[in-house]
Amino acid sequence: MIEVKVGRGKEATIHDIAEKAGVSIGTVSRALNNKPGVHPETRERVLTVSRELNVKSRAGARRKQVAILLHDTNALTTEIYAGILCSQLMLELSRNDMFGMFIGSNEIDRLTREIFDGIVTTSWEDRDLEVLRSIKSTPIIMARCCKHNHEFLLAGWNHRSEGEMVAEYLINKGHRNIAMLHVDPGDPLSLKQRWAGFSDKAAELGVEVDPEHCMVYDSHSRMVSLLKKTVDAKIDGLWMPGHQYRAVAGIKVLQEIFGLQIPRDISVIGSENEGVSELLQPSLTTVAAPLPDLAASIVEHLKASMETGSHPASDEPIQLEPCLIERDSVATRRA
Repeated sequence: MIEVKVGRGKEATIHDIAEKAGVSIGTVSRALNNKPGVHPETRERVLTVSRELNVKSRAGARRKQVAILLHDTNALTTEIYAGILCSQLMLELSRNDMFGMFIGSNEIDRLTREIFDGIVTTSWEDRDLEVLRSIKSTPIIMARCCKHNHEFLLAGWNHRSEGEMVAEYLINKGHRNIAMLHVDPGDPLSLKQRWAGFSDKAAELGVEVDPEHCMVYDSHSRMVSLLKKTVDAKIDGLWMPGHQYRAVAGIKVLQEIFGLQIPRDISVIGSENEGVSELLQPSLTTVAAPLPDLAASIVEHLKASMETGSHPASDEPIQLEPCLIERDSVATRRA
């Protein structure tokens, strides 16, 4: 028999759901366990009743199911951040005897048609957010640094620490004319936090960073024009955060279009792309995001939320610390 928890520790059985929905026990069982053979309208009625009662399946025969929402499932192979995080999430879910399912925005209605025990989203598209806001009894974690912290539990790493770490490293290496070239993040919170850490730490160490040296691009051509600006400004230390080989492309432009030698003419720091950053010429000094630990923390919080029935279990964001990997793309400048 499937039992469900109804609000504040009160127990109800599958019979209670069947009675209120006006269907058989077998129909409720199939609907709650996402099995075929249930008419869409009937399934919707059963799930609506279940959500009204704030039910949580405790069927021993069914593994906990977690939906991983992506704006585009192609991101699994085209986006470094999404691909690595999602693979780590799948690994952690498996370790905890849970089942993960990738869902793209084009099929987001599945989140309201089927029962999931938890949801992890890397999307902040308006339509996706509208659907997520309508889901009241399922723990949701947003694995992005964005402005929706008042609506969802955010999970990410400390972007301000990234900025502080990079500025301190460059300045301790003798750099005095430093800049940040940042891909347009869509939601500007990560950009603001990185720049705040970068500029504040520089000021603390006696180096004033020109606000115009916080540059944002949204295309390859725009990146090239801004790199030309850094060359003209005689920038000696450049930080290019962001996955998907942003700094890799930047280094190629600086070397092949502007004829600069790295790090003799300009030092460059990027984000870690495992298996690539260390193979560049010169090997790239990077900031590494703690993606495996982040995935483990997300799954841990989901489990806690499932056990307590809260949404989510904690209002405190999951924020881990990045680390800097020193290689050969930063020179030591002499005063």
